[in-house]
Amino acid sequence: WRISRPPYVQISMFFCMAITIMMTVIGNIFVIISIAHFKQLHTPTNHLILSLAMCDFLLGIFVMPLSSMRSVYSCWFLSDFMCKVHTGMDIMLSTASIFHLTCVSAERFCAVCSPLTYRSRFRSATVLLLVSASWVFSAAFAYAMVFGELNLKGSEDFYESNMRCVGGCHVFFSHGSAVVTSMVSFFIPGLIIFAIYSRIYIVARSQARSINILANQLRMHSPKPGVFRYRTRKGTMTLAIVVGVFLICWTPFFLCNIIDPFVDYTISPVLIDALVWFGYLNSALNPFIYAFLYPWFRKALKIIVKAQNSCLLEVEDLIEYCYPESNVSCVKISHNVVAKTVLYSVLVFAMAITILGNSVVIISIMHFKQLHTPTNILVMSLALVDLLLGITVMPFSMLRTVDGCWYFGKEYCYWHSNFDFLFTGASIFHLIFIAIDRYHAVCYPLQYPTRITLPVAGLMAALSWILATVYAFSTVGTKANEANLEEYIAAMDCFGNCSFLVNIVCASISTTLFFILPICVMIGLYAQIFLVSEKHAKKMEGTKQTRADMNSNKILQKVKHEKKAAKTLGIVVGAFNLCWMPYFITSVVDPLYNFTTPDIVYDLFNWLGYINSTLNPIIYGLFYPWFRK
Repeated sequence: WRISRPPYVQISMFFCMAITIMMTVIGNIFVIISIAHFKQLHTPTNHLILSLAMCDFLLGIFVMPLSSMRSVYSCWFLSDFMCKVHTGMDIMLSTASIFHLTCVSAERFCAVCSPLTYRSRFRSATVLLLVSASWVFSAAFAYAMVFGELNLKGSEDFYESNMRCVGGCHVFFSHGSAVVTSMVSFFIPGLIIFAIYSRIYIVARSQARSINILANQLRMHSPKPGVFRYRTRKGTMTLAIVVGVFLICWTPFFLCNIIDPFVDYTISPVLIDALVWFGYLNSALNPFIYAFLYPWFRKALKIIVKAQNSCLLEVEDLIEYCYPESNVSCVKISHNVVAKTVLYSVLVFAMAITILGNSVVIISIMHFKQLHTPTNILVMSLALVDLLLGITVMPFSMLRTVDGCWYFGKEYCYWHSNFDFLFTGASIFHLIFIAIDRYHAVCYPLQYPTRITLPVAGLMAALSWILATVYAFSTVGTKANEANLEEYIAAMDCFGNCSFLVNIVCASISTTLFFILPICVMIGLYAQIFLVSEKHAKKMEGTKQTRADMNSNKILQKVKHEKKAAKTLGIVVGAFNLCWMPYFITSVVDPLYNFTTPDIVYDLFNWLGYINSTLNPIIYGLFYPWFRK
């Protein structure tokens, strides 16, 4: 059942959860960028912290937003399969986060307690093994537990009769699975961390005492005689914060997780949900504990804030190359840390909205049979196009945009360019067919059910894919776009390059096919729709005046619906124009001026076009009543 909460309670819950999610995502992005950017920070410790930050970042992106909806409304609006995926990812990332903390503590133990053998023990291969083990074991444990339904073993009847319901996504554990999960995911790692840090504290105190005694015997007092005691106290305080926050955040949930099955699941679901979020808070605090308390992060943060170079973190060479070991490597684009941080944040956010938004549209239409209409079939196919663009194109384009380098080889450069062209074209063709569908629905409402049926909508969707695929592979696949551009390509050729040049012929055809014709068709259709809707509205108003006592409420609702549809369609055309016009104008003009358009401008317009895929689920989803329901 759905818990009824007053609006101010829902707003307060969403606000607190949004703050937690933002802290998790932004804090861990800063850690990831700082370590990835500065070569001096590429140490075993920091590689572990980088992997931990990535784990917490993914938790904040993929798990916490959906958990917030479930927590506030106490309902799960997606499919049972997505519930299992979400639950498995929740367990996997939470467990991986705890395992990473254990690896970091083990690494710190070797660094403090065995400093002479530390370098030989903790090499890159060792760190890679620890990181891989943390991820692989967590994924295997979580998804075997969820998809194998091992968490229900022994309590299947109780779950089916008391917990299972439509719209529910309960993280349920039987007696045995609760004990195993809590031991593997918390108590064993917690005891290991506590034991390691206790040992570090004892060794650190012993080393400080020995050094002080030796200094006194040799009469080699430091100008600051309390420096060793200060460092010991500071190290003790840091370790106390690490262990204390870890235990405070996770102990309540895992204690309830073990106790709940043995008291016949009488602990309030609201309390358990609150304790889950208290555990999530550890992922928000990890960047502060494991990064902000490290001097290197404070130095990196100063550079990010001040946007200037530091003598403490110098760049060895003024010019950086994509592949330093190669004599024909491309040159990296030089961005300061602030620019890189902003670029990565904006582009990752755009990708997340594209992937999550279109996934929700696809799942919503697939799950509810009432939504299996011709219009929604086209919308679902469009969402699939945009989802694939967000998964297979945008991440690689992001790295190429920020660094100016291509790290994935010539072969995938070829496929990436084809996919980029294909998905962009397919997205635009879908918009045209949706406009045609809306035209028939508004202008020919009586004939619409017989003209635009499910098979016809499926044919439209298939035609969009086929046309885009044929044109993409006949143009980019055959490299027809590079005809007569051999000199330009030779001048730009270097190791790590994945440029996409289009000659004037292909640019003109592409602009006509992918922009001018779609715009003309869509504007023509939507203008006709607007005129017809206004005409219908006036007729209905006249009908209302002469027959005010008959169906007045229905007439008013119809008038409002027609006007709202016209407004929504205006937003669609406007967004399409704003997103794609700069790119297609540049693609035609650039060959005429010998490709002198700056790469940063071309990339900016390209990403502005991608943003249309980000906006599509908002325009075609949030503006439809069925999506809000």
